[in-house]
Amino acid sequence: MKQPTLAGILLILASLHIAWTGHSQSFDFERKDGGILLNEQGKAVLFFQQSPKSLEGKYSRSNYVHPLHDLDGNVLSEDFPEDHLHHRGIFWAWHEILVAGKKIGDAWDCKNISWDVQKVKGSSNGETAILTTRTFWESPLAEDDSKPTKIFKEKTRIEVHPSTAFYRVIDFTIKLKPLLQDMAIGGSTDTKGYGGFSPRIKLPDDLQFFGELGAVIPQTNGIEAGPWIDMLGSFNNDEVSGVAIMMNPSYPSAPQKWILRAKGSMQNAAFPGNQAFAMKKGKWLELRYRMVIHRKEIGKDIISKLYYDFISG
Repeated sequence: MKQPTLAGILLILASLHIAWTGHSQSFDFERKDGGILLNEQGKAVLFFQQSPKSLEGKYSRSNYVHPLHDLDGNVLSEDFPEDHLHHRGIFWAWHEILVAGKKIGDAWDCKNISWDVQKVKGSSNGETAILTTRTFWESPLAEDDSKPTKIFKEKTRIEVHPSTAFYRVIDFTIKLKPLLQDMAIGGSTDTKGYGGFSPRIKLPDDLQFFGELGAVIPQTNGIEAGPWIDMLGSFNNDEVSGVAIMMNPSYPSAPQKWILRAKGSMQNAAFPGNQAFAMKKGKWLELRYRMVIHRKEIGKDIISKLYYDFISG
């Protein structure tokens, strides 16, 4: 008889853990200064930044997740890191915000764009915790405009699944609707083309990247590495653990390339790259991502199963 692999054993145990404890997990939301905190069994999971936040009046931003915590409550994400002060936790932004072919702002660098997060609601369906937001992206459009104009309406849903002994799953559904005619979004116009969903995670010295086909080596430009990336290393100076990022192939031009960095930067599921993506006024663009925060090296089998569960859901 063929003996099960370690990853197979972990997958079985993880499934049993869900079956035994999935309905007994306890989530609660707390309104805090600047946003809303989600806890699970008394431990912080994530904080959504609703109110504008800046560094001495610079790089003002809102509408992102920070801190993001691991299964033991340690902080994984970074905000205002010294090397890139505009980076912020788990965020989604684009360098190119275009109206009629003219750039009106840079949401990535927090220039000429602001986020009016009008509504944040936390709820639970008995199995998962759900955070829903309603946000208007605004820009003055021109230097002499005294009042910013609403350019996008955004509806985002962050769904947190009950943690198992080995991992926690967090799903992001980001919907963006242009409010003006002839709008487009794009990544950086250089060869990198970075923009879109971007977790800024603390990076340990022993960080390694893995995809469906094995080890992945970061490059200066975007690389094709499959639908998910798993980062492994000694996060928080502890034993090896990981953060996996998955992109759902339902959005246009999928799969996109990955912008990966081993030191001092974010990880980016790049969309749409360095070519602007045209959007129709009043039509929603939906982007979906999954993050898996896990202990130890849970293996390709579990990561792959969580990915296929994600895209089939």
